[in-house]
Amino acid sequence: MNENLVLEPISSKHFEEWKTILAPLPLTQGTFNFFLDMMNNQSNSDSSYVYIVKTAEGELLGNVSVMNIRRGELQSGLVECKILESHRQKGFGERALKAIEDIAFTKLQLNKIEVYAPEKNQAAQKLLKKLGYQQDSDLFVKIKS
Repeated sequence: MNENLVLEPISSKHFEEWKTILAPLPLTQGTFNFFLDMMNNQSNSDSSYVYIVKTAEGELLGNVSVMNIRRGELQSGLVECKILESHRQKGFGERALKAIEDIAFTKLQLNKIEVYAPEKNQAAQKLLKKLGYQQDSDLFVKIKS
């Protein structure tokens, strides 16, 4: 949790919520089950973690993940954050990013995280700079302090 946000590891109970996050793309139960199996395998091998983001009251906000985790000397991963359009520009993206940073740097013991934010997503780029990420083209990097 982070400032009234709840991050739930994705599980079979999140099918309808995942459909909302992916909309307008179609999602079947079979496709979701395949995705869930893949994510479970990746979390079991310590390479990716996906979370559903909600308010403390249970309202769906989006998802965050740490993927492509590289261990050894690098100890790094790629962070992704998607906030549903109806909840953007309300501070949820910032709070969700801070929550996944905490997981990445504390629980997962990463030293560096990267976030891809294309030039067309100026709001994301502005937020990442505000949170202390260093920009390298469309990639933003934050080193554990």
